[in-house]
Amino acid sequence: MCSVKQINKSRISTEKHTSFPSIVANVTECEYDCCDQQLRPEDLAMMQELSRGYISDTEFLEFVTLEFACSAESKQEPDHKKYKRFELQNFGAEEFRQFFRFTKGDVQLLCNKLAILPVMESVTRHKWSGLEGLCLVLRRLAYPNHLCDLIPLFGRSLTDLSIVFNETLQFIHTRHKHHVSSLTQPWIDHAALAKAVFDKGACLSNVYGFIDGTIQRMCRPQEGQEELFSGHKRYHGMKYQHVMLPNGLILHCYGPFDSRRHDAAMYNQSGLDEELQAIKVNGVQMALYGDGGVWQQRLADDPFPKCNRCRGTGIQCNDESCQGIR
Repeated sequence: MCSVKQINKSRISTEKHTSFPSIVANVTECEYDCCDQQLRPEDLAMMQELSRGYISDTEFLEFVTLEFACSAESKQEPDHKKYKRFELQNFGAEEFRQFFRFTKGDVQLLCNKLAILPVMESVTRHKWSGLEGLCLVLRRLAYPNHLCDLIPLFGRSLTDLSIVFNETLQFIHTRHKHHVSSLTQPWIDHAALAKAVFDKGACLSNVYGFIDGTIQRMCRPQEGQEELFSGHKRYHGMKYQHVMLPNGLILHCYGPFDSRRHDAAMYNQSGLDEELQAIKVNGVQMALYGDGGVWQQRLADDPFPKCNRCRGTGIQCNDESCQGIR
């Protein structure tokens, strides 16, 4: 069946001063390039609503634009056999860095540090090099893209790309998830981090990280709509809790939770309060800096309420010093 996108553009161009409703007022059948076919029911209904004034010209144009977008996404996937398989030597140095945000040497070093296997194999007997799998993950995370966009880059089918990406990502997560699931990491210098925060004008000298909850928005699901709907944000999503260090690294990631869950509930469930109690430097209790959602916890300081609740320090801070470390 033909659709609205097949409308004869010449007909519209000759009626520049005529509104859309007058153009389609008497449309009952397809008068376009394929006049022997009927309009799709949704197309005909949309055009009839336009002619009756139920929808505006702008809404009709949005509908046509969506039609074009959907048709573009439904194009047949490129033939992966026309392209070469992924090899480092196929890319120039600058081109490689733009695609993957790492240099060739850094990617190879990262592959070794992550202990990715030289050759990986899925349960469906698909095989790929560990370096290729890591580069696919880096490319997918570097910029929003579809798998079909990566066929010319990796020379693999959509099925292969999906398997390689998911299996490599799962391998990295399984082997290294402990790096973002605990506050006690051997490479952390709590004193240096707290000093960096304090030197920026903070009123607290024992804060070495920042904690907050974030929601990842999603389309409205068919099931579990009530659990995933946030009354505060007014949309559906999944919620996570992160602890970030002053150098920009994520120290702790916990979740997901349904989006209606309060930040304090996530904090209690994550067990961070118990971990924080064990972190002391020269007898000084270290703390995280959080907003009003978790300030009631005795080890997470709050920036907002009257600025006189710098716990355990006796410091009467002012608004500017508190806002300086938000």
